[in-house]
Amino acid sequence: MAKATAQTTTVTTKTFTLTLSEDQAAALLTVTGSVGGSGKSARKYTSEVYYALLDAGVTEKFNKQRTGSIQFQGPFDTF
Repeated sequence: MAKATAQTTTVTTKTFTLTLSEDQAAALLTVTGSVGGSGKSARKYTSEVYYALLDAGVTEKFNKQRTGSIQFQGPFDTF
């Protein structure tokens, strides 16, 4: 006799909300906009944050003070 069972798995995604001052948001915009690397690296996520900040109306304030960048290697299996 054949027997079959079903299993349901629930995946929970955590989300986070930050409350930032205008200067803090502008600084985060500069940092996330200064990340290089493949779109299959952690840069994928920093780019998403960068564009979300732009969409929220955050403007570039500290870009002229930037002296370097952050580079991520990829690809990673988790992406």
